[in-house]
Order: sequence, then C-alpha cells, then structure tokens
Amino acid sequence: MNASTILSGLRQALLLVALLALLSLAACSGRKTIPVGEIPKVTKPSKQVSKMTYSAIAKRANSRRQKLLRSGSEYDRVRNILNRLTAALGTPGDTWPLYIVDGYDVANASAVNQNSIVVYTGLIRRIRDDNMLAAIMGHEIAHILAKHGPDKDRKKKVGTTNMVGNILGVAVSVGAAVVGADPNSARTLGGLAHKGTAVVGTGAILAFDRSQETEADHVGLMIMAKAGYDPRAAVKVWKNSKEIFGGSNSFSFLSTHPSGSTRIDDLEDAMPKALELYKARTGVDLASRE
Repeated sequence: MNASTILSGLRQALLLVALLALLSLAACSGRKTIPVGEIPKVTKPSKQVSKMTYSAIAKRANSRRQKLLRSGSEYDRVRNILNRLTAALGTPGDTWPLYIVDGYDVANASAVNQNSIVVYTGLIRRIRDDNMLAAIMGHEIAHILAKHGPDKDRKKKVGTTNMVGNILGVAVSVGAAVVGADPNSARTLGGLAHKGTAVVGTGAILAFDRSQETEADHVGLMIMAKAGYDPRAAVKVWKNSKEIFGGSNSFSFLSTHPSGSTRIDDLEDAMPKALELYKARTGVDLASRE
C-alpha cells in the first residue's frame, strides 16, 4: 500500500470517527435545552441532600484550611444579592443554602449537587459592582434550576466514545489489511482511528458541558434582569474575566467553559429579552440608551 492510499484511507476514517462520535454522544444525551428567555421552575432541594452537601463542602474547606463564613460584611453582601434574586423567582432566600468560603485569593463560585451555592471571598473582593456579582450568582442559580452536570451523563458519554473508538479501530485495521496493507500499517491505521475518536469524542463531551454553561449564562441573565440588576453587567464580567478569574479565556475547544469572547457574543444575543425583563421590573429602558 502506498503512502497516498494510506493517507486517503486515514482521512476517510477520521471523518467517520467524527460523525460516529458526535452521533453517539447526541444519542445518549436526552436532556432538552431551555429556550432563551425562559426560566425553569424552582424545585426545593431535600434536607437530606442539603446536609450531605454541607458535609462535603465543610470537609473540603477544612482539608484546605479554609473557613466557612456565616456572618460579616462579605457574607451579608452575597446573601442580600441572593435574597433579591430568589425573590424575583418567587421563592425564599434560604431555598438554596449559601456557603461563603474564605479561600484567600481564590476567585470562584459554584453550584454544588444541584442544591447549594458556594462563593469564595477572593471573588467577592475582586468584584465591587453588585450587578456583576449578581450575574455570577444568577449563573449558579441557573445551573441548579436546569439540573446541570450529573456525573453519570459524562461517564455514559465517555463509555460510548470508548466503545466507538474500539469498534472503529478494529474496523479500520481489518479494512486496511483487506486492501493489502502490511500488518504494521494496518495496526497503525487502527490505532490512529481509535485515538482520533478519543480527541473528537472528548471535544464533543466538553461541547455538551459548554452548552450547559451557555444555557446557565442565558438563564442567569434573565434571573438578574428580573431582579432589577443591570443585565449588561454580565458582559462586563467576561470582558474583565482575566482580571477577575485569572488565566486565559481564549481557547475553548478542550475546555468545559466557552471562551470569554464566545460568552460575550452569546450574552449579547440574549440581551434584548433581558432588557425587556429589566424594564418591566424597574421601568428603565436601557435599550434606548445603547
């Protein structure tokens, strides 16, 4: 088998890899996306799950010699924002437990177990604008409302990708042997097909994760606008993401989060609806000031 034949076969194999990986992952993802402008209904977490989540958060903080704050100006600031956001959803402020972690310079926030919100003091100290902090809080609430991120879905997708890779790797090896490739070349083509599946499949899995982040951005935008926070502040968060979170936000293919520029574009696309909600809540037409 000459080099051109091998390369032609490899190109066709990798195209098939991409198609099979994406189709198989799409097939095992049955979750429906939330239309832009909609906010899912609130479901209160069970007390048992909340207790388990608290134990996990406390254990993690203790292992890192971090403190959980239950009072003070930083706690009160975040609590007041959360109360205002939850009030806009028609639910009490204590619907989802809030944990403020004194994590030194850690700038982060997360929704844990689809029922609790964790905010690190590093983030609170870096963001002085309550509108911007509300954008992040709304994003975390959105993750909870949309029931994002069950680990079992990721494991299912990884398993499916591995299965596709194994099958395709064998098929390419056999096919190469049939058309006259020597055994070493046949095995090499099969191995490359398998590895190609891993790369494309990983990108596809992370794309599903990124789609959840985008969905949380959209829903969080509507929540903050409905609560009377300026939704344009959500764009400011990502324009200043390097200063707030540190690191680079430019490369998104093999990342669980979209790049900062991608998030800005998506938020601006959803902004008209958010501005309508803000106007309905405050009477202020920000759209006319654009």
